[in-house]
Parts: sequence; C-alpha cells; structure tokens
Amino acid sequence: MRNVQKNEELKGSVLLVDDDPQLFLTLSLEERGYEVHSYTNSLEAARKINEGLFYNVAMFDLSIGKENDFNGDSGQNLAYLSSEKNPDVPIIIFSAYSLIKAPYAKRVIFKPTPIPNLIQIIEEVIKETRSK
Repeated sequence: MRNVQKNEELKGSVLLVDDDPQLFLTLSLEERGYEVHSYTNSLEAARKINEGLFYNVAMFDLSIGKENDFNGDSGQNLAYLSSEKNPDVPIIIFSAYSLIKAPYAKRVIFKPTPIPNLIQIIEEVIKETRSK
C-alpha cells in the first residue's frame, strides 16, 4: 500500500481485507484517487476498525486463512464489526463460493471479478451512500 497524500482530489477511502494481497486492485484504486487500507489479516483489520479507522466503503473476503482469522468466519465477522462501529459505511463481500449469506453486505461479488468491474462497483456504492 502506497502512502497517498490527502488532498482535495481524494475520492474516498477503501478498507480492503483479503488473505490474497490485492496489489493490482490497491494500485488501481490509488491511481484513481482513493486511499486504500489493505490488510491480509482479519485480526489486524478488526483492531484498526476498533481503533476508529476511517473508510467510505469496506471490502471483505468471506473467508481468510485460519492463521489470520477469528472464529472461522472472518468476512462475516468483519462485516458485523464494521456495521456496528460504522453503520453508514457500505460493505462489499467477495467470495469464491456462490451460495453464501451476507446479511451485512450491500453487495456480494464472486471471485474472480475483473478489476475494472470491482472499481466500478466500489464507485457505485460510494456514490449511492453519498446521495442519501
């Protein structure tokens, strides 16, 4: 994750948690003016959420490797925590599994999804939230 200068061109902040580092997605978002907080460890991401990390949208992988997880269902747990701490922040869950329930998610995306499509979804969700 690069250090992005906060300026008037910043479009928003994205919290991205996936045990598979999403370097291309992170770089693509940063190039488009987003600040990205990317974590491969759900415990670290949960700590940051609890500390008050600011973000406009959260993207959580449904399942993160057990060594980086809490309670075996990391994406759902992070979604719950995020919705409790930041109820107005939309959540996107992504998964390789097609039959999932994601009660806290505004959107569910199935892997693999091309990066341009992911960016479009992130921008739509942020825009929808800001227009409320």
